[in-house]
Amino acid sequence: MTDNHSTNKEFTAEQSRRIDDAISLLRKYVDGRYLTKRELKVVDKLRLTPDGTLTNEEREAILDEGERVMRRVLRRSMGSKLRLVRRLRFVAAAVVVAVLVGIGAAGVHFYNLATRPQPVTLEADNAVKAYRLTDGTTVTLNRGSSITYDQRTFNAADRRLELSGEAFFEVAADAAKPFIITANHTVTTVRGTSFNVKAWPGTEQNVISVRDGVVEVTDKASKPLATLTRDRQLTYNSQTHSTIVEDRPWTDAAGWKDGRQLLLNSATTTEIAVQAHNCYGLDLQFTGIRPSGLSLTGSYPADDGGQALLRDLREIYGFSCHRDGHRVTISPR
Repeated sequence: MTDNHSTNKEFTAEQSRRIDDAISLLRKYVDGRYLTKRELKVVDKLRLTPDGTLTNEEREAILDEGERVMRRVLRRSMGSKLRLVRRLRFVAAAVVVAVLVGIGAAGVHFYNLATRPQPVTLEADNAVKAYRLTDGTTVTLNRGSSITYDQRTFNAADRRLELSGEAFFEVAADAAKPFIITANHTVTTVRGTSFNVKAWPGTEQNVISVRDGVVEVTDKASKPLATLTRDRQLTYNSQTHSTIVEDRPWTDAAGWKDGRQLLLNSATTTEIAVQAHNCYGLDLQFTGIRPSGLSLTGSYPADDGGQALLRDLREIYGFSCHRDGHRVTISPR
């Protein structure tokens, strides 16, 4: 019987299938499209060791076909910039071929390229906005807030994202894939529940309030802070490293969701300034007032230009509010 490793120039059915899969993925990659996780697994299975699994003639055929694909792509390119991009993809695609013929280091390099992060950012500018994520979770973002996640890894082993600002989460239940939110000073982990997270940039406090389910909260160093259930609220101060857990109706924290009001819950000057800018377009400048020297709780109309908020600062706290267009200087009298 003829030795297949040394003289057989015909592909077996299995080898032909694997080569066809490789070329198909190669074309997809050089066209600028990302590979799915399933396709990456296919590429990984296509790795062949240099122990004679394919003959030299077979390896040359793979290389020749890969080069033909590249040449067709390059011919279709237009302009010097496009040609440069295509040439760069030619190099990346050559790494795919290297994987097929068993060059391990090059295979690792391609795998790293193909699995690079695909960050997605969802934002709410001057209006409350709701998004439905791929796992079925609904995220409602307060004005001026955003979430960011890696499209490639989200809803794989877990569901991980980063929050800036404030959001209400209605998390689709999945016990096998924890939903993890990193926000300023805290990390919140759930598997299926609804809750509010407030973590405005530049503020010392994070506030987590629960409507349903069980919510686990840690600091950024993974130190447990609390496990919360319905109508329980955690306030964590990153400066003092203090944690307050109290009973608080979840509606007190999430009343902003309907978009008709600005809701402040034990807000310091920093948060008041951020939220007033997001809601009313006001530039509040607090002078002579320590950020922690004010803790304002209240609900204000979102459509009055900030008049009710400024009235409370004058009448309740006795501050002087001098307004010049959108700029408001607030100071003790």
